[in-house]
Amino acid sequence: MYALIEILAVFVAIYIFLKFCGVCQKFALGAGAKKAIYIITAVGLIVANYLYNHSQLQAITLGFVILILLTIALMSETKPSH
Repeated sequence: MYALIEILAVFVAIYIFLKFCGVCQKFALGAGAKKAIYIITAVGLIVANYLYNHSQLQAITLGFVILILLTIALMSETKPSH
């Protein structure tokens, strides 16, 4: 029974993530903002690797934040430069 609940939780998480991707497609970010998000993501991955050795909960939380930022950057439209 516990395995069924875990599988259901995974499918619910995937559904929520896909809905979040749909919302992110409505955003428009400038190229500079996207570049800043990519840099923050790279630094965040290094910090997450360091935190994983000390506190796995903080590393998982940071990984979730990185996932959200990267999704916004990748799914949003790039504003045209004038």
